[in-house]
Amino acid sequence: MATLHDLTQSLNDYLQNYRRSGFEGLEVSPPYDLFPNNGEKQLGWPDDWPNATKAGIYAFLDESLAVLYIGKASMSNSLGNRLSNYCKYDKENNGCDFIYKDWENQPRYVVTVAVPENMRWEAPALEEYFIGKVNPRYNTLGH
Repeated sequence: MATLHDLTQSLNDYLQNYRRSGFEGLEVSPPYDLFPNNGEKQLGWPDDWPNATKAGIYAFLDESLAVLYIGKASMSNSLGNRLSNYCKYDKENNGCDFIYKDWENQPRYVVTVAVPENMRWEAPALEEYFIGKVNPRYNTLGH
């Protein structure tokens, strides 16, 4: 199963081989913890989603940083809106109540890659590229 490291390598490959060097840069977030432990929290609930107002892609990762799912927010959607479709706040656990309870591996983290505002069209291309490179377990029809 592909990991955050593989995703990072794929991003570097994309930047070096497929993206024009003159384009405005992409903004990659650090892993956002969906279930932060008290005292160890760096970025996670109840903080805002990383790159919340921008278009781009997101990757759900499990506890071991294996990539579970890659999705996109493009055109009129934002990463914050898209991620909020998957996760609702679980007050009891101070974390995410994830919509897909049938996943064997539940997500622990999310990473986002935001595209420039004038290049929202790049999000679907990035999503397709990353899915092809890292083949996430839950990128199937219906999820």
